[in-house]
Amino acid sequence: MDHFLVSSVHDMKNSITLLLTGMEKTLTSIEAAGLSTTDLLQVHHQAKRIHNHLIQLLAAYKLDQALYPFDPQYICVEDFLHDLITHHTLSLKTNKISLSIRVMDRLYWHFDEALIYGIINNAIMNALRFTRDRIAINAEIVDEKLVFRIEDNGSGYSQPSAFLHNDLPHGLSFQTGNTGLGIFFAAMAARLHQHRGCTGEFELNNYSALGGACFTLRLP
Repeated sequence: MDHFLVSSVHDMKNSITLLLTGMEKTLTSIEAAGLSTTDLLQVHHQAKRIHNHLIQLLAAYKLDQALYPFDPQYICVEDFLHDLITHHTLSLKTNKISLSIRVMDRLYWHFDEALIYGIINNAIMNALRFTRDRIAINAEIVDEKLVFRIEDNGSGYSQPSAFLHNDLPHGLSFQTGNTGLGIFFAAMAARLHQHRGCTGEFELNNYSALGGACFTLRLP
């Protein structure tokens, strides 16, 4: 049954990838023609959320079953972030959201690129969903740890204290529709990054310099 479920999720992920590719081409064509893309953009955003959830489900399953090929390498953080942001160019442009990236000069760090991509990408998608019109991404070394911060100028987290330092969610909220999958995945992925007795961790708070939510990831 586990194999069947994993294979099914993987197949759905591939199908949604093809769907997203087609939708992005269509959106670009419609925008070029000067037509409204509002409704299609909403569908596109929800499809991206489903795609992201499926990727996290697969990764979380592999992590839980000790099947994930953990492969930390030295990564150029600036290139990593710019490559990630290219996947959100359409959403940023059409929703008139400004995004700034600030990275410490010549910053390289040792981490599993796919896992950290998943964490940061989920934080950016949440910021896109709730910001008014500004997002800021910062990466720097603080206390010998690589610190990523994703901030926005939205209304902030409703319960930031519920998710501090790798705390796990307690289940589905039917009021908000929040499954807690992103938090669960972030906790699992962050904990794999260890160095000299220190473990990766994340934090949610409302101390954003932009006045909204702030997601912080620290990697030793």
